[in-house]
Amino acid sequence: MRTIVITGAAHGLGKAIAQHYKDDHCILIDRDQKALEHVAKELGMKWMVADIGDVGSVEMLVNQLNEEFGHIDVLINNAGLWISGHVSEMNETKSELNTYAYIQDVLNTNVFGMIALIKGLFDRLKDGIVININSQSGVVVEKEYPIYNASKHAAKAFTQAIQDDLAVHQIRITDIHPGLINTPFYDHANDPIPQPILEMGLDPDHIVELIDYILNLPPNISLPSIEIKDMRSF
Repeated sequence: MRTIVITGAAHGLGKAIAQHYKDDHCILIDRDQKALEHVAKELGMKWMVADIGDVGSVEMLVNQLNEEFGHIDVLINNAGLWISGHVSEMNETKSELNTYAYIQDVLNTNVFGMIALIKGLFDRLKDGIVININSQSGVVVEKEYPIYNASKHAAKAFTQAIQDDLAVHQIRITDIHPGLINTPFYDHANDPIPQPILEMGLDPDHIVELIDYILNLPPNISLPSIEIKDMRSF
């Protein structure tokens, strides 16, 4: 039985990942305590409330994980926040969605949180696997989403930069870059996508199948990065 840590596990893709690995020892992490507790109890899994974008919260989380687990087989960095809008709009139509505080929250969650967990759990991850749920926004540049692009490109750069270092310690890491996924991700940012467009996105199970493929590769094989999109989104 593998020990799998999943962030952003209370909703959407994170919840789908947790459901798929119900026969493993999963530790579910999210800052939405009510939803997280519901999912964890439904699946009979351990849960820890933490805001990975907050220094104090992530320090407590890392300390708790290090105390309770001698080894972590898989870390899935799935937690993330969405933000949209041209820079010229940020003080106008989308001002309520693009405050300085929210911009910082997005960057902290999408970049700092991922870095902090890899750094903090490094000793527990030896001979293990790290999977970062990145985005097509970490591959291309979209003028409508400059801050989200910045966060995802930063996450990609960090992942590429640590590949060799992790490999020396027998830790494999993969950056998954999905296109649009049909989940409530955008609703949680109060920036919903029209349902007809959302339905053209990937099903969360498509990402889960890809994670399964990565986890079942021979231990000497690493898949540094992979993109996945629905054909209808081209």
